[in-house]
Amino acid sequence: MQVLLISPKDPLVPKNLHNLLGGENTYTQMLLDFPPVNIRFDYFEDALVKRDITYHPLQNFFLYLQKLRILPLGPRVQMLVLRKKYDLVYAHAHPVKLFGLRAPLLISDSSSNRVFLDKYLKWPAWRIRLTTRLQSWLFVFFNIITGEINSDKAEGFFVFSVWAQKIKNLEYRIKNCQVIYPGLPIPRVGQRHTRKRNSKQIKLLFVGVWFER
Repeated sequence: MQVLLISPKDPLVPKNLHNLLGGENTYTQMLLDFPPVNIRFDYFEDALVKRDITYHPLQNFFLYLQKLRILPLGPRVQMLVLRKKYDLVYAHAHPVKLFGLRAPLLISDSSSNRVFLDKYLKWPAWRIRLTTRLQSWLFVFFNIITGEINSDKAEGFFVFSVWAQKIKNLEYRIKNCQVIYPGLPIPRVGQRHTRKRNSKQIKLLFVGVWFER
């Protein structure tokens, strides 16, 4: 199965550390380096270079609105014209609108862009409300699909945690959001590491800043 992957990456030389999307970058790289069996990902930036996809003229309009901070910061809108046939388009975090050849669209999100604006960028509540309200109106008008707007128009929608699912359900009244945990290859544990405990019980030590996430 050939899948067009639309997912954020951080630049190799970042200009603004506040705008880094480290978790999304790690997830994107994991998919590209360790794709599931029988899946071949075509990363959208590479597909743009090959002209298997191209930007729709409206792309510059939304990019300009985000540069002016009229729309909130976050993964930018991707308005793409499909010129190559794909079995599936998978968009993570990016708002997306597809033109051209048809392909089923699967979307996912890590939590909510409001968390990024509030906890990371420290935007005031009034600014978040104003920009996200305008964003919602524009996305509905142009039929742009995200994990919070028009998600029911995608073939499927999932997040990585129950915590993120609660945000979608409670704050956005989204009912089609499923929880699918990222898959991790678990190596066989040698006999000297088992210490006589049940081999089916795997204990993980989590080290991070955001406990719920």
